Amino acid sequence: MSDQPKDNSISRADAPVEGAVDQQAKVAISTSGEPETPVKTSYYLLMVYAALFGSGASLLAAAYITLYGQGIKFFEQPSHFGLNIGRFWPLVLLTVGGVLIGLAITFFGQHAGLGVAQAQYAKTGRITPRYVPSILLEAFIALWSGAAVGPEGPLVFLSGGVGSFIADRLKLEKDDVPLLVYSAIAGAFGGFFGSPVVGAVGALEYMFIRELDFYRHLIPGLIAAAFGYGVYFALLHTSFLGIFAFPSYASPRVVDLGFALLVGVIAGVIGILFKVIFGIVHLVFAPLKSRPLVCAIVGGVVIGLIGSFLPLTLYSGQNQRRGGDRRDGRRRMRWLPHSLDSGPAARTYGRAT
Repeated sequence: MSDQPKDNSISRADAPVEGAVDQQAKVAISTSGEPETPVKTSYYLLMVYAALFGSGASLLAAAYITLYGQGIKFFEQPSHFGLNIGRFWPLVLLTVGGVLIGLAITFFGQHAGLGVAQAQYAKTGRITPRYVPSILLEAFIALWSGAAVGPEGPLVFLSGGVGSFIADRLKLEKDDVPLLVYSAIAGAFGGFFGSPVVGAVGALEYMFIRELDFYRHLIPGLIAAAFGYGVYFALLHTSFLGIFAFPSYASPRVVDLGFALLVGVIAGVIGILFKVIFGIVHLVFAPLKSRPLVCAIVGGVVIGLIGSFLPLTLYSGQNQRRGGDRRDGRRRMRWLPHSLDSGPAARTYGRAT
């Protein structure tokens, strides 16, 4: 009977020691022999990081948009390939693009798409860096072929993926990494859209960040977007929105607010229709999901046929819009609000068209 309490006392005494050893084994040891601990990042240091991440992401955005624009200028002209096939060049280009995208997906997999970046960020606070090269490859093929998929999606993977890669290696606190990934995206958007406010708020909306903390998200995002805008504009002297030439308001009227509301409602309806059509197309092509090459070729042919007869649906529509503006720029002046149809703004718009 005397042995049993003795054994219990030994087991109770040994348990904490064993647990302490296990905890020590989990702590990483640096080369100097000191345990490595996450950096306790101060709020002001986070602001510095946000500015650096925004500036770096804007550099990536400038390089990305430059390559995007140069590729479009080259591939949209069939004469560069010694061809003269008229309006059906988009059909040829998008069919070839479909083949290349299908092959890329077959070999590298499909790691992008509607809501993919948002799902990754919501789950882990990061954008997976190792998929960025294949995503950019597939994106450039689609964009240069004329598919109106938009350059902002791949830009999120580029800026967010590189931001995640760097943030992980700074050994910051776990909650700070998503903030810097968001700051990188905001910096890229700040330059891309030509506005720090649009960059910060647009990144919040695009990434579906629901728990908005003004000090935790919006202020670092504004700082990152402001630095990103400065770097981007210093390099390219424009923004992506600069591809469209719109007149400035000389003297806005109250009725213009009504027009803006009407346009907003129409845009909302179009957005709903887009989601419905997207869902229908997704269901139609669902049987081909296991055959990405066939699916991509069919998609390229369909988009190419539409683009051959409706060129405005190709790329971002900017080149076709410029052509239309040159043909009937003066005629469309009659549709402008009264505050735009006279004075310096109208004359500037007339010269631009």
